[in-house]
Amino acid sequence: GRIADAVLALEAVVQAAPENAQAWYTLGTTQAEADDDARAIAALRRCVESVDAPHEASASTAPEHPAPLNSSVVAALLELGVSYTNELNQSRALAYLRRWIDAHPVYGAIQPAVPASDPAASVEAAHGELLQRFLAASRQHPQDAELHIVLGVLHNLSREYEAAIEAFQVALRLRPDDYKLWNKLGATFANSSEAAEALRSYRRAVDIRPSFVRAWVNVGTAYANQASYQHAARYYLKALLLNRSANHVWSYLRTTMIALGREDLLPLVERRDIELFRKHFDF
Repeated sequence: GRIADAVLALEAVVQAAPENAQAWYTLGTTQAEADDDARAIAALRRCVESVDAPHEASASTAPEHPAPLNSSVVAALLELGVSYTNELNQSRALAYLRRWIDAHPVYGAIQPAVPASDPAASVEAAHGELLQRFLAASRQHPQDAELHIVLGVLHNLSREYEAAIEAFQVALRLRPDDYKLWNKLGATFANSSEAAEALRSYRRAVDIRPSFVRAWVNVGTAYANQASYQHAARYYLKALLLNRSANHVWSYLRTTMIALGREDLLPLVERRDIELFRKHFDF
């Protein structure tokens, strides 16, 4: 079914059982797939807070001795790091990625080769220290795709796109059917102005997961960036079929209609009725 239906069902679960960390985690990751990072972050934070309220991460601090966390909360910390990266909030992304490695039962003991930075150190210093920890962990455990994924995220944060692409490609060799990972690779190619590779990666993501709204949106944006507006409109409409409440995608569609010179279709955008577009676009 549509991803919006899944979101509604999960929202009912967490309303009935607000202490259910697994349900909050699943809601958060589903919101992220629906290309809604703000709601994803809210749900993932509730997952963390459901069992770990005293240790909520801030923009610059993390607990020195975190209590053991259940698997849903540990996974939520990683997803929060990714979501805050998407939101371009580097300090919060770093705080949650640090919490993830601190809380990990295997990697938590791995420390960087250089001494720990002062808590008041710059974001750049904090990024460098965390990068060294994950590099050390990946050298010790090269078959763990999650470590390479985090390295890709960290390299994206510092705009080192070649290194990020390499890290994601290593992870994909370990997890070739990970549709979220293909999308991350596509976004990194897009950031490094490699449009053809970005499109190939996004298309691989939706081939694996046809309900992946975020990747459909990214396909549309990739076409829009190439001024291929007819294709862009088609893929935005595909995304809206799956999540009709995605306000930002309606906005993208509106911009695309203007770029196409189809101002006559703007009233259809305002009405937000997908079916009215079928006689104009094949989606």
